[in-house]
Amino acid sequence: MKKPLLIIISTALAAVVCLYVYVTPSILSSQGIPVSSAIATNTGQQENGAASTAPAVPSSANVTLAAGTTTYAAHIDGSKTVIELMRSLPSSGFVFSGDEYPSLGYFVESINGKKNGDGKYWILYINGKPSDLGASNATIHAGDTVEWRFEKSY
Repeated sequence: MKKPLLIIISTALAAVVCLYVYVTPSILSSQGIPVSSAIATNTGQQENGAASTAPAVPSSANVTLAAGTTTYAAHIDGSKTVIELMRSLPSSGFVFSGDEYPSLGYFVESINGKKNGDGKYWILYINGKPSDLGASNATIHAGDTVEWRFEKSY
């Protein structure tokens, strides 16, 4: 009973977040507020098995987000939640979807086209440790590493 309810809530939350992610940058830009930018770098093997070359990470980057074999570098001032960092990355090619649940926070359902399923889910790690909090509640600071791993649920 709890799992179907969680899936329904996650789906609704993802729709709201997607709308927020796509509308907010245009609103901020129209008001003259700069929108954070980030650079994506591929740190692993390409699908054909060939080693990839990654562009240099900008010196202003002070936090990284990894999803699969791709790493995204960004700059944050002070602290941000993981979801705020994720929302600042659309220009880098980082794409995600999920749902916002009023009592639980944001539940990630898909990252870069790879959807939760077959018992595997996107699990949040901060500085190499599984997060006790979700993306909308976990706070990060300069120097932190955020990682999304696609693995069996625990």
